[in-house]
Amino acid sequence: MAGDIESEFTPRSQDALKGLEEARARRASAMPHPTGRDVGVQVGLLVDMFTVALWGPRGLDPVSGEVLRPLADAPAALPGTPRLNPQNNLVTELVSDRIGSVRNHLETLALALRAAAPLESVLALSRVAIEPAIHVAYLTDDVDEPTRVARAFNIRQKAFEEELADAEYWGFNEGEDESHQEVLDEQSSLNQAAEADGLRVTVKKIRGQLQHRLEPNEPPVMMRKAALGDELGELAWRVLSSAAHSQPRSFLRIPLGSPGLPQGGHSEWMGLFWVNIAVEASINALEGATRYLGGHTLNPIHAERVRFVSRDAARMITNEADRVALVRAILPTRQSAWVRFRDRTTALCREGVSAAGRTREALRRRRRP
Repeated sequence: MAGDIESEFTPRSQDALKGLEEARARRASAMPHPTGRDVGVQVGLLVDMFTVALWGPRGLDPVSGEVLRPLADAPAALPGTPRLNPQNNLVTELVSDRIGSVRNHLETLALALRAAAPLESVLALSRVAIEPAIHVAYLTDDVDEPTRVARAFNIRQKAFEEELADAEYWGFNEGEDESHQEVLDEQSSLNQAAEADGLRVTVKKIRGQLQHRLEPNEPPVMMRKAALGDELGELAWRVLSSAAHSQPRSFLRIPLGSPGLPQGGHSEWMGLFWVNIAVEASINALEGATRYLGGHTLNPIHAERVRFVSRDAARMITNEADRVALVRAILPTRQSAWVRFRDRTTALCREGVSAAGRTREALRRRRRP
């Protein structure tokens, strides 16, 4: 760690301010990188940002499960369609449900990071947080309303199909189990509502199961692209999924440790690289939900502070000049000892100059005849 700025500052410098800036840069670049616990603190603040931005304006408890209805001037405040999406309920209820899940999973992730939980568990929690964040980004993306409704319809249908597939493992035939029949009825009602609104539901049999979809029927990778980006995002999804399924990719064995290869000091930041993807996706989801449903606008400095700490902990900011600039711009500034010394000296000098001026003026007056 660098010493005090006074000892680093070189009085012989031709440009005192330049010397001061150099000293500040040396001190900023010598700062240790944030740890997983630091990221946990920032993720906890992000959870608070969720609450203030979305639940605060509506006076709701974030764990109540109540639907976040659109505010009056929000883009989501639409009449929708008569049967499938009245008052835009199909879309807004899905966005509300998923953004609530993002917030809850982030709260657990923050606790795990602050408690220095095992890295494998932290990676699994990150993967869990990404899932609903992807849905929120996908549903609040910049698309026309018919496409948004189709996306919401297809997400609901996918959930129905997965639950109906459970019946095979319970050994039920269609209609034999009450809860199974309820899901079938809900699925049928959703299809009938879409058709009543003049929408065409396509039905295909894939791997022995019927799939009901509205066009455009986009593959899952399109959902992940909306939230995570083109290349690294898809890779991150796969890597975090491997950790959640206890089948980590080979290059995760280094940060996770393996027989004969214990975890080293580098393990934490290598794991935090993947955690950062979940942080970024969650911020994108929050921004999308706030923009679409309406809410308190996020303070960009707060969001950037969370991003900066998460990225810096993962060693993603490799340019020291950029890192120093971000430290100055985002992190709270503290007045250094040198700055206090400089300001005090300047004030004394000005006071001394003023006193000398007053003395000279008094002497002139005495010399006058």
